[in-house]
Amino acid sequence: MKTYSIKKNSHYSSGFPFFPAFFKKKMSKMFKFDPSCIYDLKSVDQYDINKLFGWGQLYHETNSARLGWVWNLEKKKMEIHAYCHVNGKRETNWICDVDCDKWYIGEIWLENDSYYFRVLNDDKTDILGYTQIQYAFKINIGYTLKPYFGGNQTAPQDMKIFLQ
Repeated sequence: MKTYSIKKNSHYSSGFPFFPAFFKKKMSKMFKFDPSCIYDLKSVDQYDINKLFGWGQLYHETNSARLGWVWNLEKKKMEIHAYCHVNGKRETNWICDVDCDKWYIGEIWLENDSYYFRVLNDDKTDILGYTQIQYAFKINIGYTLKPYFGGNQTAPQDMKIFLQ
């Protein structure tokens, strides 16, 4: 298990922000949000999608697939979203809601010109959510991406995310 820390007033999690990923077609990681990931930005930026993990193809602002997260103040749940850039256009889909301090499995894979996203409970007995987003980029050379806070706001406090 690896702990990723996003420091107050920062976007990036600890360590190098990405690693090469040649011909990557699937990612699967167990994840857990520490309660430190509960936040209130007191603005419309509250619902900007933060990033959990995924990969970019050549340049991630043009072509990428990631699982994203948002703390929903009303539901008091962490929302998990599919978050993509497809030829420079942002595409998002809500997948499911999860609790802090509990393990889940997130999966992203490429198949038949689409990115597929799925979230399962920690023992893989229940699919909690599933979605797909079409893509057109055919070169599968890029890099993996680590946890990131924001849109345009930085983290309002120190946060911890666990990935395995």
